[in-house]
Amino acid sequence: LSPVCLGSLRRAANGVLNTYKSALTSNQLHFSGPTLFEHIIKAATSVARSQTSKEQVYSVLLILTDGVINDMQKTINAIVDASNLPFSVIIVGLGDANFKNMEVLDADDTPLVSSTGKKMDRDIVQFVPYRDFARSDPGALAQCVLAELPDQVIEYYTKMKIWPNKPTEANVYGQGALGHKQLCSVVLIHPMWSQTLA
Repeated sequence: LSPVCLGSLRRAANGVLNTYKSALTSNQLHFSGPTLFEHIIKAATSVARSQTSKEQVYSVLLILTDGVINDMQKTINAIVDASNLPFSVIIVGLGDANFKNMEVLDADDTPLVSSTGKKMDRDIVQFVPYRDFARSDPGALAQCVLAELPDQVIEYYTKMKIWPNKPTEANVYGQGALGHKQLCSVVLIHPMWSQTLA
């Protein structure tokens, strides 16, 4: 990922988190259960699956959650199924809930295995508890949230023996802060809406 793309991802992550922070302090946002990830992961993987290797599009799903996951095995199955796609999942845990299962999904220590016995192809999940960064510089959270993403992108394309295309004007989505052309965009997916930020 280019520095311009990483900058777009950082701005998007910080923007989303700032919006949630504002909503949380306004007492107008209430989280409720059950917390189900399978359907949102499958929706995001369908986007990743629709891309051709020639397009070289890598999808990243950002999930903000406040609690215990209620469809753990189905979520593991969806992650294992997606682990051979150009796709990563970043999970940010909000609040003081027990995020033990989120750390299992992160799979840094133990690879995930589906209910059919299939082992994940590669690690595609990064979990970060927001509470660890609540009093830190906003850049510290963005750095941790994005820490594994460059390696996940490189690992995918290397495993698939896909080498970078030369940049073309047709791939430009916007202008960066310094006037640099951006070869990336950030897509936020929610069951009810989607929005692209550049």
